[in-house]
Amino acid sequence: MEQEYGIFRGMRDALKLMQAGEEATFYFPSYTGYGYYGDQDRIGTNVPFKSDVKLLGINIEE
Repeated sequence: MEQEYGIFRGMRDALKLMQAGEEATFYFPSYTGYGYYGDQDRIGTNVPFKSDVKLLGINIEE
């Protein structure tokens, strides 16, 4: 069972590609993070965004 913990869809998919200790840069289309229409006045319509990620560790809960 996959839990979200407030992580947007694009980031959940990106984290599945990584192993503990890895660093990566991901470019996300708007619809995987905040939707086609943006985030009020802060992010415009259909604007992609970049995220630098370092996966420190993986906790497995049973």
